[in-house]
Formats: sequence, structure tokens, C-alpha cells
Amino acid sequence: MFQIKINTQLLKETVNLAKQATASTNVLPILSTIKLKATEKALGISSSNSHVSLAQVVPATNELTVLDTGEICIAIALFAKLVNNLPGEETLLSESEHNRLAIESGPFKTTLAGKAGDEYPRFPNVNSKTQFELNKQDLLTLIESTAPFTAKEESRPILTGVYFVAKDGKLTATATDAHTMSLRSLTCDTTIQLDVVIPRENLLKLVNLLKGTKTDTIIIRYTNVGLQIVADSRFIYLRSLEGAYPETDRLIPTEHEVELTANTHLLKQAFKRAALISSTIANEPVDLVITKDNLTLSTQTELNQTNEALALGTEDDETATIKEITMPSLNELRISFNCSWIGLLLDHIHTETVKLGFTSPVRPVKIEGVGDEDYVQILTPIKTMR
Repeated sequence: MFQIKINTQLLKETVNLAKQATASTNVLPILSTIKLKATEKALGISSSNSHVSLAQVVPATNELTVLDTGEICIAIALFAKLVNNLPGEETLLSESEHNRLAIESGPFKTTLAGKAGDEYPRFPNVNSKTQFELNKQDLLTLIESTAPFTAKEESRPILTGVYFVAKDGKLTATATDAHTMSLRSLTCDTTIQLDVVIPRENLLKLVNLLKGTKTDTIIIRYTNVGLQIVADSRFIYLRSLEGAYPETDRLIPTEHEVELTANTHLLKQAFKRAALISSTIANEPVDLVITKDNLTLSTQTELNQTNEALALGTEDDETATIKEITMPSLNELRISFNCSWIGLLLDHIHTETVKLGFTSPVRPVKIEGVGDEDYVQILTPIKTMR
């Protein structure tokens, strides 16, 4: 039956990580436990909340000795609390009759009720033929650039996820809530075709589970219900969403009547000042008036109003917000946006300057960081009575 001797700090780290992939409430009571499985060469720890699953493999070393093979499930809530307060440098975990787990660490001894290891659900089947490698930071950047722009409401469940497509040596991540859209792509050395939508919450959980991994390269594989991500000795399973993702490519404008280039930080600050007024009323817009030498932002409520004119700077004026305005066929363009939407988009532009491309007052606006052409944002304007 299951019996191991393990360094207490190592046990704390693995158990605390396993706890992140569990949920306090589950449809399946077994998912409030983790499975400990000892083989001759390693300790395996499995945890899941049905949407995200984690398998950790701890190889037998001087910090882990496998005394007997076996497996047992143990309730994570109490087990994690005990593990985090064990007094000894080493801990002995031993399975006894009737699926009970004995814990000995220094002078401390206790026994917890467990469940048979074979009661724990099997993890998804992996298709190793779909395997490809990716830089870990590149994946994190894809998630950071897109996950905030997924839909928060469940009226269209498919929009609560990020759409990943790998094709022709390029990996693209897309997210939209029908008001904003964010798309980031990167070159990927693979011939594998990937087409999957992963829920935002699963991706945020993935980011946490990847913390502390030392590898620079991760492995991505298809499973029968989503993806498997492998980093160091962590095997992370992400369940995908079912359904067809909308065709978003047609939303990206290819031509613009007006192009405006600005200092990213200063433009963010201007919209934040406008938001101080517009945020007093839900969805109150900020109105933009663009001329050949000026951008004016204005907001108005029943009690307050604001107006800020940002003049086009000279070529050598580093303090100017507006760097360039190109509008060959128009003298003026008026358009309105939700202040919160454009503020969130600009918060995710990390280049020094940003370019906005306008087609008409009712068509989506294209936003790009200058020098980061692999990242595209789309913002839908709103109609106003003003």
C-alpha cells in the first residue's frame, strides 16, 4: 500500500499547487480530493475542478523515497492545512486499511480518512501526434493580450473563451465580447493544425499553474476535450468550449479614411480624465472630433462636462500627445466610444506610440501599437444623441 517519505517543504509546494486546480464546490464530490500515487520511480499528484486538471510528477530523489507503491485520494482542504503546518523536515505518508492516510512529521501524528485511488476520474486522452513546442513567455503574452477582452456574460458562451488557431506556421489568439476585439499572432514552428476555444477562467488558471516553472519551452498537445500543456513535470489539462467561433477577420478594417498616431501614455491619460466624468453614468460615451491638426475629447452628463483639445505636435515635440494625423479626403470626423472600452484596450498597448485607424463614425476602429504589428485591437463605436 501507498507509503512515501518526503521532504516537508517539497510536499507543501506540490500540495499547494495541486490545491489551485481544485474547487471548493464540485458536482463530483471526488473532485474535492487529490490523488496521491506512488510508483517505484515517482510520486504523482492529481487534482481537478473538471474544467482544469493538473498532474504533477515528483521523481524519487534524496527528497523523496518511495517505500511502497499504491494510490489513495485525500480531501484537499484539511490535508493542505495540515501539510502547511507540519513541524518536521521530513514527512512520512502511509496508507492503512480502509483507505486511511497516516501522517507523521517530527512529533506530530494523525490519520485522515481517504478514498480508493481508483475512484478518481481519468484525465483526458492525449493525442501525441498533435504535439508542438512553444516559448512559454509567448503563450503568456497571447493570454495577457486577449483574455481580458472575452465576454463576461454567458448569453453567448463561445465568446467567454479565447480562440486559438495554428495554421501555416502561425499561432493566433482572438478574443471578442462583441464590442471590443483583440488579436495577437506569432510565428510558430509547427505544421499542426489547431482550432480550439479555451474559456477565459481556464486560461487564467493556467497562468497561475505555470508560475514557478523553470523551462522556457512548453509542449502543447490536443486532447479529446481540449488541450494539454506540459511544463517541467506539470501536465495541465484545459477543457475547451464547444461551438463555432464567429468569423472575426472580416471585422478588421483594411483601409482607413483617418489615421491618428499618438503617444500611448499621454493618450491613455487623456481618456482617463474624460472617464472621470463619463463614469458617473453607466456607458456614458466620450465624443471625439478629429481634424487635420487637432483631436478633441469631450464628455457630458446632466451635471458635469469636460472638453480637452489635443493639438497636433511638431515633429521634434516629444511632449505632444498627438504625433500625426492623416485624413486626405476628410476635413473632420466625429465618433463616440464607451470610455471603459477604449481605456481597457489602451491599457494593453505597451509600445511608446499607438496608431488608430478610422473608416467612418459607425465602423469599427483599428488600434495598433507602433512596432508591434502582431497585435491588433478593434473597437466598435456607439451611437449618441448629441
